[in-house]
Amino acid sequence: MLGLVQGTVLKCDTISGVLFVEVLSDSNHGVAYEVFVPNYLLDYSDIEGRWVSLWIFSFVTDTAILFYGFSSYEEKVYFGELLKVKGVGPKVALGVLSACGGDVKALTYNDVLAVRGVGKVVAQRIINKINSLLVV
Repeated sequence: MLGLVQGTVLKCDTISGVLFVEVLSDSNHGVAYEVFVPNYLLDYSDIEGRWVSLWIFSFVTDTAILFYGFSSYEEKVYFGELLKVKGVGPKVALGVLSACGGDVKALTYNDVLAVRGVGKVVAQRIINKINSLLVV
Protein backbone atom coordinates (compact mmCIF):
# COMPACT_ATOMS: atom_id res chain seq x y z
CA MET A 1 0.00 0.00 0.00
CA LEU A 2 1.25 3.49 -0.80
CA GLY A 3 1.43 6.05 1.98
CA LEU A 4 3.06 9.08 0.40
CA VAL A 5 3.88 9.98 -3.20
CA GLN A 6 6.38 12.69 -4.02
CA GLY A 7 7.17 13.57 -7.58
CA THR A 8 6.53 15.71 -10.62
CA VAL A 9 3.06 16.19 -12.07
CA LEU A 10 3.16 14.92 -15.66
CA LYS A 11 -0.49 15.55 -16.47
CA CYS A 12 -3.45 17.19 -14.80
CA ASP A 13 -6.87 15.99 -15.96
CA THR A 14 -9.36 18.47 -14.52
CA ILE A 15 -12.34 16.62 -16.01
CA SER A 16 -11.76 13.42 -14.06
CA GLY A 17 -9.94 15.06 -11.13
CA VAL A 18 -6.72 13.13 -11.66
CA LEU A 19 -3.05 14.00 -11.38
CA PHE A 20 -0.45 11.76 -12.98
CA VAL A 21 2.58 11.94 -10.70
CA GLU A 22 5.94 10.61 -11.84
CA VAL A 23 8.19 9.21 -9.14
CA LEU A 24 11.79 8.74 -10.24
CA SER A 25 14.30 6.34 -8.78
CA ASP A 26 18.02 7.08 -8.36
CA SER A 27 18.67 5.91 -11.93
CA ASN A 28 16.12 8.41 -13.38
CA HIS A 29 13.74 5.59 -14.22
CA GLY A 30 10.40 5.81 -12.57
CA VAL A 31 6.72 5.14 -12.54
CA ALA A 32 3.73 7.47 -12.83
CA TYR A 33 0.77 7.05 -10.48
CA GLU A 34 -2.77 8.04 -11.33
CA VAL A 35 -4.07 9.86 -8.25
CA PHE A 36 -7.56 11.27 -7.68
CA VAL A 37 -7.37 14.54 -5.76
CA PRO A 38 -9.78 17.15 -4.36
CA ASN A 39 -10.76 19.85 -6.85
CA TYR A 40 -8.92 22.62 -5.03
CA LEU A 41 -5.61 20.90 -5.85
CA LEU A 42 -6.49 21.09 -9.55
CA ASP A 43 -7.03 24.86 -9.44
CA TYR A 44 -3.40 25.63 -10.22
CA SER A 45 -3.22 26.36 -13.93
CA ASP A 46 0.49 25.61 -14.03
CA ILE A 47 0.54 22.48 -11.85
CA GLU A 48 2.01 20.33 -14.63
CA GLY A 49 5.75 20.10 -14.13
CA ARG A 50 5.51 21.04 -10.45
CA TRP A 51 6.80 18.94 -7.59
CA VAL A 52 4.03 17.60 -5.33
CA SER A 53 3.84 15.64 -2.12
CA LEU A 54 0.58 13.73 -1.62
CA TRP A 55 -0.59 11.55 1.25
CA ILE A 56 -2.19 8.51 -0.38
CA PHE A 57 -5.32 6.60 0.59
CA SER A 58 -5.45 3.29 -1.31
CA PHE A 59 -8.97 2.09 -2.13
CA VAL A 60 -9.24 -1.52 -3.27
CA THR A 61 -12.25 -2.95 -5.10
CA ASP A 62 -12.84 -6.23 -6.92
CA THR A 63 -11.73 -4.67 -10.19
CA ALA A 64 -9.29 -1.88 -9.34
CA ILE A 65 -6.83 -0.33 -6.93
CA LEU A 66 -7.44 3.41 -6.80
CA PHE A 67 -5.25 6.07 -5.22
CA TYR A 68 -6.63 9.22 -3.61
CA GLY A 69 -4.15 11.96 -2.77
CA PHE A 70 -4.27 14.74 -0.19
CA SER A 71 -2.02 17.64 0.70
CA SER A 72 -2.12 16.84 4.43
CA TYR A 73 -2.19 13.69 6.51
CA GLU A 74 -5.22 15.00 8.44
CA GLU A 75 -7.20 15.33 5.23
CA LYS A 76 -6.37 11.72 4.37
CA VAL A 77 -7.68 10.67 7.79
CA TYR A 78 -10.92 12.62 7.26
CA PHE A 79 -11.36 10.90 3.88
CA GLY A 80 -11.05 7.49 5.54
CA GLU A 81 -13.54 8.48 8.24
CA LEU A 82 -16.03 9.77 5.66
CA LEU A 83 -15.92 6.37 3.93
CA LYS A 84 -17.27 4.84 7.16
CA VAL A 85 -20.48 6.86 6.83
CA LYS A 86 -23.37 4.82 5.43
CA GLY A 87 -24.07 5.95 1.85
CA VAL A 88 -20.64 7.54 1.28
CA GLY A 89 -18.18 6.17 -1.25
CA PRO A 90 -14.88 7.61 -2.46
CA LYS A 91 -16.46 9.99 -5.00
CA VAL A 92 -18.75 11.55 -2.41
CA ALA A 93 -15.99 11.72 0.22
CA LEU A 94 -13.71 13.44 -2.28
CA GLY A 95 -16.55 15.78 -3.23
CA VAL A 96 -17.07 16.73 0.41
CA LEU A 97 -13.38 17.52 0.89
CA SER A 98 -13.42 19.49 -2.36
CA ALA A 99 -16.43 21.48 -1.16
CA CYS A 100 -14.60 22.72 1.91
CA GLY A 101 -11.27 23.33 0.19
CA GLY A 102 -9.52 21.04 2.65
CA ASP A 103 -10.73 23.00 5.70
CA VAL A 104 -13.10 20.49 7.30
CA LYS A 105 -13.80 22.81 10.24
CA ALA A 106 -15.49 25.26 7.83
CA LEU A 107 -17.78 22.60 6.33
CA THR A 108 -21.50 23.35 6.54
CA TYR A 109 -24.61 21.26 5.97
CA ASN A 110 -25.35 23.26 2.79
CA ASP A 111 -21.81 22.61 1.47
CA VAL A 112 -22.35 18.88 1.91
CA LEU A 113 -25.86 18.99 0.44
CA ALA A 114 -24.43 20.64 -2.71
CA VAL A 115 -22.14 17.66 -3.37
CA ARG A 116 -23.39 15.50 -6.24
CA GLY A 117 -24.99 12.30 -4.99
CA VAL A 118 -25.69 13.56 -1.46
CA GLY A 119 -29.24 13.85 -0.14
CA LYS A 120 -30.50 15.30 3.14
CA VAL A 121 -30.08 12.12 5.18
CA VAL A 122 -26.52 11.42 4.03
CA ALA A 123 -25.60 15.10 4.42
CA GLN A 124 -26.72 15.00 8.06
CA ARG A 125 -24.75 11.77 8.65
CA ILE A 126 -21.64 13.40 7.20
CA ILE A 127 -22.04 16.52 9.36
CA ASN A 128 -22.57 14.34 12.45
CA LYS A 129 -19.41 12.35 11.64
CA ILE A 130 -17.31 15.48 11.06
CA ASN A 131 -18.61 17.07 14.27
CA SER A 132 -17.77 13.92 16.26
CA LEU A 133 -14.22 13.98 14.87
CA LEU A 134 -13.71 17.65 15.65
CA VAL A 135 -14.73 17.17 19.29
CA VAL A 136 -11.94 14.66 19.90
